[in-house]
Formats: sequence, structure tokens, C-alpha cells
Amino acid sequence: MAHIHDRDGFFIAPAPMYETYKNAFLDALYEHKQEVLIPYKGQINRGFEVPLTVTHEEKDYPFRMIILYDHGLFARKRRTFENRIEKTRFAFADLETKLNRYKLKTEAAIDKACESILAKYHTEDFFQYRIKNDPIVTYKNAKRGRTPKGKEPEKVAVAKDHFSVELVFNETAFEDALYRCGYYPLITNKPQKDLSIEEAMMAHKNQYKSEHTNRRAKSSYSLEPIYLQTPERIEALLLLFKVALQVIVLIERTARKNVTERNRGLDEFMPNRKDVRNPKTEYLLREFEYIVKGEMVLLDGQSYGFVSKLNDLQRDILSILEVPQECYTYEHLFDTS
Repeated sequence: MAHIHDRDGFFIAPAPMYETYKNAFLDALYEHKQEVLIPYKGQINRGFEVPLTVTHEEKDYPFRMIILYDHGLFARKRRTFENRIEKTRFAFADLETKLNRYKLKTEAAIDKACESILAKYHTEDFFQYRIKNDPIVTYKNAKRGRTPKGKEPEKVAVAKDHFSVELVFNETAFEDALYRCGYYPLITNKPQKDLSIEEAMMAHKNQYKSEHTNRRAKSSYSLEPIYLQTPERIEALLLLFKVALQVIVLIERTARKNVTERNRGLDEFMPNRKDVRNPKTEYLLREFEYIVKGEMVLLDGQSYGFVSKLNDLQRDILSILEVPQECYTYEHLFDTS
């Protein structure tokens, strides 16, 4: 951020949740007095901002921390919290059935098991537990052997540990977490006159549109390990990889644009689905995976090339990709003469 600011650049980005930024975010969240209402997709989001000074290499940078509330984010995080709480309770109930047996006969072992459950589901803030020991007292003969006739056997008490776990839900901590979970902080160096809170929210949400085309480079498409020897060959291979990714994106964009324009999707494209309106390039190309081409030599010595016939789905795919069907011939596809 300092590097961009020093070179007269502008940025808007989610605040990293380092301890310094986290404390500034929480302080602002609990101390702010009013929020700006922001209409968005039929709902009313809201937000506010506070000044944020970042120190880097003994230089202070005056940035803005814009804190936004999003209903969708709140709903997702709330479901996550509730799911973790439910799993924690289930895990403790299951643990209760295993106490006082095998490896759970001591308080230390039980305490370790409880801590591991809370750590696994990240619910340390929402639950407290208490390990109780109610020893079971039994009596046995003090001496071995048969008791003489007419005498009462001398008994001694034997106490055996019997542990149980009491789980307590912290309702206050849960409500506090719910209060925070719909908010998220952005940091920008643009002044308020150039970037309002509403514009900051839309700029952040619209980042998906530019990042969407990069998702393939981050997923299953990757460069195989290969020894290219020279920087020029590396650059050439990366160029080809970039061109291939761009072609993949263009295929998908063209298909979806034409599907939207004609208001009709692809039938029999996905299993048990009709009218598919969001086809991916991988699946579009897969429909042509088993295309057969061949070449026959006739009696007069001339050769004749052929390619397998298109089915209805393949013709529909060529249509939304704006590829004329007359181009689907052996001469167009394979003849290099």
C-alpha cells in the first residue's frame, strides 16, 4: 500500500486481519455512531468510515478504513457459526459416552479431548466446559480368604473416579460474534471527494468481474514441469498458455452471450438437465471429444477424407459459438494441402 501511495497510485482492498488492523476494525465497529444506508440488489446495506494511519519505514500514511455491512455475508457467516456450534454439541455428546473408559479415565485426558473439540470447530469463544468427578464408592473385604463362620467380614471403601463434562454455551459471546459477522473492512488511499462509501462498495463488489477470467489460471489448468533451457522458450510457452486461456474465456463468453440473446439454453448438455444457460468451455469442448476422422484411398488412387456426422447437440453448440456448419468438413478441419 505504501509503495502504491508513494508512486501516486490508488487502491482499494480488503484490510488484512493482522493484529493492528483487527484492533482498529473492532475499535471502529464498537465506537461508531452512525452509518450510511446503501441500496443494493433490493436490500439496504450500510457502511461508515474512520481514518487509519499506517506507519511504514518511519513514515505515516493517512488512509481510510471503510467498514461495510452486507446481508449476504451476515447470512453466510451466521450459518457457519450455527453449524460449528451444532457440531461442537454433537461432539461433546459423543464424548460423554466414552468417558471413564480406555484413554479417557483421567481428568487430564478428558481436558485434552475437550480442548481438541473446541479447537477443531473454532468455538472456544462460545463454550466453556467443566469436568466434574463424582466418585463411585464400593466396598470390598479388607482381608482375603473366607470369613470365619459367625463373623461379619471387615469391609473397606474403594472409591473409583467417575467423570462427567458440563458444557455451557456463552450466549453473550455468540450475540457479539453475530453483531460483527456482517461487517468487513476495506482500506483505500483515495480521498472521500473522489470515492464515496457507496462507490467503494461497488468497486469492491465489481472486482469479481475482472478476477472471474483469471479463475482458470488458478484452478486445474497449469503448466507441466518442463525444462525449457532458455528464457526465450519460457516466454514463448507462457505466451501460448496465455493465448489458450484467452481463447477458453472467449469461447465461454460467446456461448453465454448467444444463449442469453436467444433466451434458450442447451438441452441434453448436462446429465438430467435441460435448458443449460451457463455452459463452461470444458464441457462444450468435451462434446466433440469422440469426433472421428479418417481417410480412404479409392481404386483410382485418389484419397477421400471424412469426419463423423454432427448430432443435434453438437450443431447447437456450433450455433451458439457462431461457427458456420459448412466449416465442419474434412477440408476445413484437416486438409493442409
